[in-house]
Amino acid sequence: MHTASLTNFILLGVFLSLPGLGVCQETPSDTPGVSPQHDELDVEGYTDLNIDFSDIKEKAGFSARLGVDYNQGTYGDPERTNLTYMPVTLSYEQNRWAFQASIGHISLSGKDIIIPGTGLTSFTNDAAIQDRSRHESGLGDLYLSATYALEPLQQESVFLDLTSRVKIPTGDSDKGLSTGKTDISFQIDVAKLMGNIAPFATLGYRNVGKSDRFLLQDTWFASVGVIYYPTPSLSLGLSYDTRRSATVDTVNPREILGFMDMQITRDWAVNIYGIAGLSEGSPDFGTGLHLRYMY
Repeated sequence: MHTASLTNFILLGVFLSLPGLGVCQETPSDTPGVSPQHDELDVEGYTDLNIDFSDIKEKAGFSARLGVDYNQGTYGDPERTNLTYMPVTLSYEQNRWAFQASIGHISLSGKDIIIPGTGLTSFTNDAAIQDRSRHESGLGDLYLSATYALEPLQQESVFLDLTSRVKIPTGDSDKGLSTGKTDISFQIDVAKLMGNIAPFATLGYRNVGKSDRFLLQDTWFASVGVIYYPTPSLSLGLSYDTRRSATVDTVNPREILGFMDMQITRDWAVNIYGIAGLSEGSPDFGTGLHLRYMY
């Protein structure tokens, strides 16, 4: 998703994907897209919002995001697990392509049952380790993605993005901050702009690198939601997110996510969100704040 695609025109840059936390949302919406020509945007919905797309088009290029994410949950265990993730994300947009790199610092305390970026885990052997409490911190995994925004459907206010993402295991697997294996995922994002409302959906598949320590399996993920624009610089959204658990014999994560994204100045924007878990495979709740700078 990107400037002309599902982020800046649909989400105005909402940062929903939380790879370091291992929540349902694989998207991203933090994944950039592409800027179309200004004369392609004279359609119902855009004119209702009175958005100056010629100004947004100038933003095609580099952008940077800095954020802090927090969640906590019991995951069916008596002890609570707390996780804080502070990501830095760099994006570059060119024509209909967008490229992104994201990495962050992780701080985790609680039972040894959660792997950031993977979620609730089960072990191949030595099940007693699952009762161990811990407090670990360090660098998380590196995420690289490429997105292509399809052009033809945009004439009908329909936006379609194709994204490929690779997780490079830079996190310390001995500390439980990574599986230590490479993951590859593919996803499709679609949104329809109708006046100042935009329903959207995501569907994807993730090939999970297998480990001798964890019972890992490939997973699918999906999201459906809607965004409302009270003003051209403000968007409010709600989504339902679910995915198949990345580990065998654990509960599939299911969550409700609400967010607000606001363009503060020509160059700066802020995103605030909250998560409510609907299953033992998800945190009980989470929240986060992200700043975005476009240059």
